Amino acid sequence: MTNKLEQETFKPLFISRSDICVVLGMKPTTLDAFIYRTENFPEKKGRGKYSRKQFDEWCKSEGLV
Repeated sequence: MTNKLEQETFKPLFISRSDICVVLGMKPTTLDAFIYRTENFPEKKGRGKYSRKQFDEWCKSEGLV
């Protein structure tokens, strides 16, 4: 399955909550509960966006990539 984010020619510094839903394959409410329960999930930087670098590192540490 190809992912919308992998097809971009560049990666912005921040990743939005909706993009994280696409990457993890979760509904927004499920994602909110998942983030709340996961202690080591990257912190929100503002306006519903997360650091792409921290999110990518978290995915690697969790074995999602």
